Amino acid sequence: MGESNRYLRHQAWLDAHYFITNNNLLHINDATEALLAKYRKGDTRALLLLVEYPNAQSAQDAYRDFVKFYLSNVSGQVPVQIEDGTWTSCRLSGNLFIAVFNAVRAVDANRLLDEVEKKRLLQKENGYGKEDKKGVPKR
Repeated sequence: MGESNRYLRHQAWLDAHYFITNNNLLHINDATEALLAKYRKGDTRALLLLVEYPNAQSAQDAYRDFVKFYLSNVSGQVPVQIEDGTWTSCRLSGNLFIAVFNAVRAVDANRLLDEVEKKRLLQKENGYGKEDKKGVPKR
């Protein structure tokens, strides 16, 4: 369950809560919506970052840059153990970039990614984000 949530529209706000790099690798801007959440479930703790882009191509560009520059010592394999011994993992789901930071175990990082992706797919199946007959997005 999320302990705290931070909604972001600027890279500097993300950096204030979890520093990734001096560059805006995730292309966070006024056209994106981002959420950083402290996550705890049992003995599992991690940071969850979701960034929704206006389209899948923008998400792919950000994912490519993140993997290339932040996870540069990885040959396409995630999760990766970083210097402090915790695990980082990420993936794309359409126009949504999903990342987990500071997971204690690799399996925890992947499990959290799986949970988020399953929830997103269920929301899509149930019409979340689609417009009603009047053109108003459903939430």
